[in-house]
Amino acid sequence: MRPGHTNTYYLRLDCNDLKYTFRTASVKIEVKDDFSSPTLTPSSLEVKDGDSVSLTCSAPAPCVPHPPTLTWTPTLGDPQETLKENQDKILVKTSVLNFTASYLHDGEKIYCNATYKKQDGNYDTSLTATTNILCTNCGQFEISLPQTVQVLSGSCVTVPCSFGIRRKYEKDLQGECRALWVYSDSSHPRLTDTNPVTGNLTEKDCTTIFSNMRPGHTNTYYLRLDCNDLKYTFRTASVNINVRDNLPAPTLTPSTLEVKDGGSVSLTCSAPAPCLSEPPNLIWTPTLRDSKETLLENQDKTIKTSVLNFTASRQNHGHISCNAVYKKQDGSRDVTFSTTANILCPDCDRFEVSLPQTVQVLSGSCVTIPCSFEIQRKHEKHLHGGCRPLWVYLENPDPRLTEANPVTGNLTEKDCTTTFYNIQSGHTSTYNFRLDCSDLKYTFKEANVKIEVKDNFPPPTLTPSTLEGKEGDLVNLTCSAPAPCLTHPPTLTWTPILGDVFETLQMNPNKTLVKTSVLSFTASSLHHRQNISCTAVYKRESGNSDASMATSLKADILFPPRILPSSSCTKTASQINCSCEIIGNPPILQWFLNGQPVNQSMEGFVTIKSLNETYLRSIISLNQPKERNVSALLCFGFNSLGSDSKLLFVNFLQTSAEHIVPPRILPSSNCTKTARQINCSCEILGKPTILQWLFNGQPVNQSGEGFVISQSRNKTYLRSTISLNQTQERNVSSLLCFGFNSMGSDSKLIFINSPQTSTENLVPPRILPSSRCTTTAGQINCSCEIMGKPPILQWFLNGQPVNQSGEGFVTIKSLNETYLRSTISLNQPQERNVSLVCFSFNSLGSDSKQLFVNSPQTSAEYIVPPRILPSSSCTKTARQINCSCEIMGKPPILQWLFNGQPVNQSGEGFVISQSLNETYLRSTISLNQPQERNVSLVCFSFNSLGSDSKQLFVNYPQTSAEHIDKNWMSVFIGTTVILLLLVCFLLIVIRFQKTHHYPEIYTLARKGKKVQNTTEDDNKLNTIELREKKIANSGTSST
Repeated sequence: MRPGHTNTYYLRLDCNDLKYTFRTASVKIEVKDDFSSPTLTPSSLEVKDGDSVSLTCSAPAPCVPHPPTLTWTPTLGDPQETLKENQDKILVKTSVLNFTASYLHDGEKIYCNATYKKQDGNYDTSLTATTNILCTNCGQFEISLPQTVQVLSGSCVTVPCSFGIRRKYEKDLQGECRALWVYSDSSHPRLTDTNPVTGNLTEKDCTTIFSNMRPGHTNTYYLRLDCNDLKYTFRTASVNINVRDNLPAPTLTPSTLEVKDGGSVSLTCSAPAPCLSEPPNLIWTPTLRDSKETLLENQDKTIKTSVLNFTASRQNHGHISCNAVYKKQDGSRDVTFSTTANILCPDCDRFEVSLPQTVQVLSGSCVTIPCSFEIQRKHEKHLHGGCRPLWVYLENPDPRLTEANPVTGNLTEKDCTTTFYNIQSGHTSTYNFRLDCSDLKYTFKEANVKIEVKDNFPPPTLTPSTLEGKEGDLVNLTCSAPAPCLTHPPTLTWTPILGDVFETLQMNPNKTLVKTSVLSFTASSLHHRQNISCTAVYKRESGNSDASMATSLKADILFPPRILPSSSCTKTASQINCSCEIIGNPPILQWFLNGQPVNQSMEGFVTIKSLNETYLRSIISLNQPKERNVSALLCFGFNSLGSDSKLLFVNFLQTSAEHIVPPRILPSSNCTKTARQINCSCEILGKPTILQWLFNGQPVNQSGEGFVISQSRNKTYLRSTISLNQTQERNVSSLLCFGFNSMGSDSKLIFINSPQTSTENLVPPRILPSSRCTTTAGQINCSCEIMGKPPILQWFLNGQPVNQSGEGFVTIKSLNETYLRSTISLNQPQERNVSLVCFSFNSLGSDSKQLFVNSPQTSAEYIVPPRILPSSSCTKTARQINCSCEIMGKPPILQWLFNGQPVNQSGEGFVISQSLNETYLRSTISLNQPQERNVSLVCFSFNSLGSDSKQLFVNYPQTSAEHIDKNWMSVFIGTTVILLLLVCFLLIVIRFQKTHHYPEIYTLARKGKKVQNTTEDDNKLNTIELREKKIANSGTSST
């Protein structure tokens, strides 16, 4: 628009049969040389440090296709822009800038620039609006201190402290500043004899630790900042340090407990912790279970807390105490303060028995009834070796089942477990346990057991019930069958035996026994559709035949394709007929003619015949005119596990290998990723250049899955780009660029997405030589220092993980993201055996060091360091991970670490350990593993002479680049060998043709005439003629 266009305008409608000017309304267009500045709201800001600030910049937008560009200076956050119509129907461009105010913004000016683009070749026009930021609470001298701190005489104290200063003095706050603690009327430093250690003053942290405090240090202190150009005493707040000979006793919550047998109990013990570096050690007496400790800071003081959780039983009836032990630094003995709580269990002192409700037994075999009991305390003295266990009816004390030769456990240990032999159907009934002693006769009526005698049992249970996997997977099949009799459990047999078998005998929560057998093997294509059965055989007595029950499943194994040697071609003068046979699960086949996929068209006719789900045979027939050059016909078999290819036909008559160059993928091929999309490019050199994208093992076509653009700059260069819509919850595990032609192939795995995992910045841990221990008559103090990224550390005391509990107090200090230092303090009597191991690990590896061994009665001659055997491995199904770890050592001690945390018997995983002898240990672990979850599983073995560890399983969801690389490498090596042989053959033919001339053929070719395709008989005739000419020429040359 130009200035001359300024005027008032009406709209006129001009049609063939309708011409009308709308005069009820008009528009006045004003063409101006400048616009008013954009509007900034608010025009000035008064904020506080930490306030949320919102600024709005608005400018008119006369042209919808080219609205003004709104930019902020400085850029304090991400602005949100809109284009809206106001009440006058004028478009307005609006930009809203949101940020959090800080003292750094005090006095700053913020500019909003509206830039209008010109269309007449002149420079763009930029208009600016400005606002000022004023911070009302920035840059003040202020300090935060507790009012009073109590400390035990002879120990240390931590004074929490932070401060702020005026902004103009920030430049004077540097590393040479000192923190001084002074009286209110003096600048002379005090408490210098306590070796004060202060935090980082450049970060305004003035927290100070004073050591070996004495009663004379009791006073009120102020902080003074002493820098080169800044000296200031903070008088707005002070701290009163009170040095005492004693501290209040710890607090127990609740102080009195009334519990029920089997109920969950939680006790909390709290004690003041004046010194953060050496908090009190909280010890429970008696130690009922591991406790969890924390350090909590409030406004006035720091509290050390220990929470003890346990299940109440009759043994807990009485008192429990919590002891807070404070360490002295003046050489005197530690000080202990105690508090006691009462635990009352009214219903614990009673007669009770634990029995399964029902026990099923096979007729003619034996049965074991798990049983334990409790009696009132006053009758404990009557429980002796002369007591008899009787099994009776409820209404009659006469003993039953006596003809079944019952064998019972030790009644003095309250074990009434009994095994009955040769049980018959007449023994089916409900029984009560009766204790028959000389001075104590009692029938337990609180619980009974029903014995059901059956003629047959259900078949064993197979887990998983269906077997689906892929070739190379480590498979674990579990067969379970009830084991009514502890002395004669069923025999579990696998048919066929495909690998190692591991058996266990376990007790269910209902106290019934189960025999379990785990079959471990590596899946292969031979196992597909194979029946695998488990048979349970129960032994019977009195000449009865054994009972046998079986369960089976059929394996469904996926395996990569393989092209059979029977694949071949036949050729006539006008046609090529090729067949390709592949075996795979599933088998997928694609023909490539001169590098292009072949479909059902005039190009060729393809027939496919599938004999079964793993075998595929495809026949292709190509009409081949004499003048046409069919250089390469490739059969390509593939599925998600791998691929195989075979070059079935190459026509050498009119194909020169000199003009074919094998493909090579350039290093510039790469990917970029945003929150919603992945964009990858692949560049190849070759002649001809043929490229195929494979996404998670499947070919990518133009579809919703991804959009591919290929651009060929010349006959030897090809560049292809692919864009994939990638939501945050979706895993794109593998994206492969595959280039090939008749001379060879190349591939590159361009993108692998392993959520939340990046090993590029990870460093395996290393324990530093400075790690060591010091020991006194009553205590062990050890420190462990590690370097790694990330650094993760775990203490092991006598083979068990150490947490914050009465066992030991652990402090951890991390100087940065690659360094970690941990100290542990243990109360150690001289007669106690202690083995202390520092173990460090992350996803890249592990390191361990045995820092202290106190074994007064242990001879190293009989100890062998542990070694993890190579047979340790893992198998994975869709829902579960099963791993086994085998170690040799004396003694053999083993710990599983799941994502860096020790694994116990819990919902996280179920661990079974079996020790064949004192030097061999085998442990298996089963984990319920959803597909989207990341898993790191480490087997860690140790004893007093050393340690060994092995990372058995790392899962990056839906990503298996190692398998993909191996499968593609196999394909490429095979294809390369075949193509190299073809190249050699081509070179021999070409050299032969250059050495021996054929005038007739050469003349026809020079004149541009067509050369007829020769038949197989003609080729043989030409070969004979060539040999004759060669002999004639050699004879002529010799003469």
